Amino acid sequence: MRVRKSIECWLYESKFNKFLLLHIRNPKDDFWQPITGGIEAGETGVQAAIREIKEETTINVQQESFTFIGKQYVPIDDGLAIDKQLFFCRANNKDTSTQVSDEHVGYKWVDPKNAASWLTWPNNKESLIKALALI
Repeated sequence: MRVRKSIECWLYESKFNKFLLLHIRNPKDDFWQPITGGIEAGETGVQAAIREIKEETTINVQQESFTFIGKQYVPIDDGLAIDKQLFFCRANNKDTSTQVSDEHVGYKWVDPKNAASWLTWPNNKESLIKALALI
């Protein structure tokens, strides 16, 4: 089985008390999720998270903004599993405007109390619980 190393990051804006969710829609899927992405060769999980946040949202964050909140192993199918490092990150931006990458069709800053209602995947809901403990 192929195992893909990945990150999942809950980007939190404390001034507005909101989490950022990204919308993915393609012929197979239509769902909301936190920031996710692969860990490239030579990267740490935090380095991958910083890169993914910048690539997917144009938001710049600093390494000291991150808290490691756990790991998840998510089987996708018979040939693939995702080994995820989970992070919480305080954005500390002046506003919550952003631009999303071409792999997303939209974004939404959501109230932490309602974030779970936007999520499809159980593993995202599990990691959200860990992120909520930090606000």
